[in-house]
Amino acid sequence: KPDSRNSLWASVSRAVRTPARGEQDVMISMGILPPQPGMTGSSLPIMPVVFGSNRFKSETLLAYELGYRHQFNNQASLDITGFFNDYDKLRDFGAGAIQPASGMHRDLFLSVLQQDHLMLPLFFNNSGSAHAYGAEISMDWLPHEKWRLQANYSYLTINTRSNPAFAEIDASTGGAGKASPHHQVSLRSLFDLSDRLQFNLWLRYVSALSFYNIPAYVTMDANMTWRPIKNIEFFLVGQNLFSQQHREAQSDFIATVPSAVPRGIYTGVRWEFR
Repeated sequence: KPDSRNSLWASVSRAVRTPARGEQDVMISMGILPPQPGMTGSSLPIMPVVFGSNRFKSETLLAYELGYRHQFNNQASLDITGFFNDYDKLRDFGAGAIQPASGMHRDLFLSVLQQDHLMLPLFFNNSGSAHAYGAEISMDWLPHEKWRLQANYSYLTINTRSNPAFAEIDASTGGAGKASPHHQVSLRSLFDLSDRLQFNLWLRYVSALSFYNIPAYVTMDANMTWRPIKNIEFFLVGQNLFSQQHREAQSDFIATVPSAVPRGIYTGVRWEFR
């Protein structure tokens, strides 16, 4: 800490993610794909099936972080943080030999197996790795004793090394760089209209997620809170005020129908027992 207004810090840490039960003994049908005569020499459709593996080991992370904080005065401060993450032994996929599906348990996939097709076995392994780096800048400012502004910008890049055949279907490793936003911006305004009445705004920008075909979006939430007495508050909230609806995320592994975040306005009462 150079002086009372400036702080500098650094850290090195290690983390381990142990395998989930499903990664060791799961068996999941990924649906039916159209025939691939050039790959299989057959006109039959293909069903990829994911199998867990008891050889799947823990994933590891070595993280390096560096941060700086400057306190301009009692009303304003600035924080800058950078990081570099080194991931190793990440979950990836390996493919086995394509084979007839007749030997599989037909009751496991119900109607999916009521047609002739080939099976493409996929196995979890630890052949993936990645580097992620980024930075975050945060500003906290009190222009007035009853008004606080908070601004934040973050940047993220992820470079992965994995089986290229599955980079477009696996968001957890191969497609991670396209499944996370590169840029995010946030601006909050917290204003005390009186001792019992508060009005808050939250403006956000998130860049596109190309892996899910989700475009960049800007949204705003608003919140009005009134506390007539200490332990009771009434609130009115408006969410996603700039658009009727927009998508923000999608299932990574199991195919589900994407859902959108709608515009919403609601009110409520909160009563705290102390």
